[in-house]
Amino acid sequence: MTESSLLRELGQVSNAEVGEVFREFLRGSIVKMACEVMAAEVAELCGPKHAPSDCRTYRAGSAAGRILVEGERESVTRPRVRERQEAGGSREVELISYASANDPEQLEKAVIQALMSGVSTRQMSVVKPKSPGVSRSSVSRLWQEAGTRLIDELRSRDLSGHTWCILMLDGIRLSSDQTAVVALGIDSEGCKHVLDFALAVVKMPLYPMNCWLAWPVAALLARSDYWQSWMAAMCFAKRSRSTSPTRSSNAA
Repeated sequence: MTESSLLRELGQVSNAEVGEVFREFLRGSIVKMACEVMAAEVAELCGPKHAPSDCRTYRAGSAAGRILVEGERESVTRPRVRERQEAGGSREVELISYASANDPEQLEKAVIQALMSGVSTRQMSVVKPKSPGVSRSSVSRLWQEAGTRLIDELRSRDLSGHTWCILMLDGIRLSSDQTAVVALGIDSEGCKHVLDFALAVVKMPLYPMNCWLAWPVAALLARSDYWQSWMAAMCFAKRSRSTSPTRSSNAA
């Protein structure tokens, strides 16, 4: 694909397409984080894997499961835990993380908190429980830890293996009061990659924003500090525009 044909094709990229790329990234990330959170909850219930434990609860293999992501069922491997009973026998222990992942409202809240935590680790102190044990608050903490790992992995990737042609910035609504300003990189093959994102609370109507810049951006993308600072600036500008009563609905 030549540069001129690539630019002609990219000129047709809509806000909806950028949003779908980001949401596809989120769907995969949510499944990954949910599996990590379930494994972490099992570790808190049963102790470290392959280590002797006196816990009444113990690992009991796994089973096929599904979680609800944006109204669609995604397949996961659900770890199983059982608890020994004083009268003999055992009973199945329901994982709070698995149950909440199948509740749309709880999952949305957990994901938003996880992403906020990943972008700003200072959020961790908000939900870290004061007492040990597995509870809804400790599961929230596990989600935030997973979010921190997700963002760390996203921002530590080596981007030098691609020839970058386009850097797009767009605002994507995540919930009624939360939006993400997404940096989307498009390489010489026309493939779209989520590079980073910044979160902002939107209390006024969200106006559409879509801008794309065409130049050899490989050197800039190699400097993560450059485009992360740019993301923060764009996020601030986005919030400023959303509070202006005279702002029209034209794209930036």
